[in-house]
Amino acid sequence: MKINLLIDNPHGILSDAVNVDPLANGTDARICHDLTDLTGVAFDGEVSELICNGLLSYFGQNIIPSILDNWLRKLKYGGTLVLVDFDIEELSQKMLLGDIPLSAFNDAIFGQQVKPWDFKKSSQTLNELVAFLKDRGAKCIRRNYNDNGTFTLIIQRPELQ
Repeated sequence: MKINLLIDNPHGILSDAVNVDPLANGTDARICHDLTDLTGVAFDGEVSELICNGLLSYFGQNIIPSILDNWLRKLKYGGTLVLVDFDIEELSQKMLLGDIPLSAFNDAIFGQQVKPWDFKKSSQTLNELVAFLKDRGAKCIRRNYNDNGTFTLIIQRPELQ
């Protein structure tokens, strides 16, 4: 099973995944469910790939550890967690160097704030996430910075020894 996490984004639907969105209204392929706890969507050890593109910063810093623990438990041994989000240090550097405008920096840090849910609550760095996930026994498969101040991180739940 592949899970794709969304927030109010019908354009992000993947045809080969279970698309989970807490704001889904039943008019498309998204199912409505809390993203912080995927119990009810998948059993522990059932998910081969879990994709979270740009959502981590919408959660408060104090609950991100429990969210990541829940997502890691849902992965099969050898399954992957794909995280794409902004890195606060990388994004700040790009803004200071003039590589991205202040308006794009503000949107990335605070959300566009057009809809009631679109207010970001936290920021992290790629290195902090890698260290946290490695402490949980996960293996870093790929980590890279993208041109726009975001990162792509692919973590694998290790096989049973």
